[in-house]
Amino acid sequence: TDEEYLEARVALAEQPLILYDHEGAKDYEGILSKIEYMTVSLGCDVVVLDHVTAVVAATEYNGKGERRGIDELMGNLRSLISRTGVHLDIVSQLRKPDGKPYEEGGKITSADLRGSGSLASVPNVIIAIERNQQHPDVSYRNTVIMRVLKNRFFGDTGIVAALKYHKSTMVLEPVEWNEAPDGTLSFGPQLIDEEYITDDESEPDFLSSLELPDPDAIDGSELDLLGQETVGEGQPQTPASSV
Repeated sequence: TDEEYLEARVALAEQPLILYDHEGAKDYEGILSKIEYMTVSLGCDVVVLDHVTAVVAATEYNGKGERRGIDELMGNLRSLISRTGVHLDIVSQLRKPDGKPYEEGGKITSADLRGSGSLASVPNVIIAIERNQQHPDVSYRNTVIMRVLKNRFFGDTGIVAALKYHKSTMVLEPVEWNEAPDGTLSFGPQLIDEEYITDDESEPDFLSSLELPDPDAIDGSELDLLGQETVGEGQPQTPASSV
């Protein structure tokens, strides 16, 4: 409804989020200036540029062609990061695959980034998001894979997470996953019980269905909801594990 839309607009305006539509920009120097302004004057710590191909194409590659235009833009972005210290995430389109289509679960490599090799060489980290949109199982169709293709600082690469999208909540939730030696993927039960997060319209109230312990009955050796062990007075506390 119009009322719900206005409420959402107000709630969004209260968040530490700035949106800028760069469509129609005539040169990417102006976009670079906007990013620097957001960082220095507005205090933005993280900037997401979506997507780099559109930025360069909208400026007609500054007369240099797509590859040289992207090379120049990436160099300028690297310089901006060095000056301001901003964390910059850049979204890139993919070139046409040689083998299995991406929408059928084709594996993405750094060579698939469209336009220029600088998209693979300049960033410190490259993360590919994969999904088999044509799988016969709806659970697979709604599950995305996060695959690290490059990790300059730590070197860890490969699949790091699987996230399932729920239409009723519009939220991605982590699921267990396994990759066979031949690259075949399988997904296990959700880390949050399927009984409480479903894809139909009517969802049970998760919190009201929990049977919480009586605080007066805890004897110092119970496990709290954060996965952190609570111990008796004077004993060291085991830190909670992070996912």
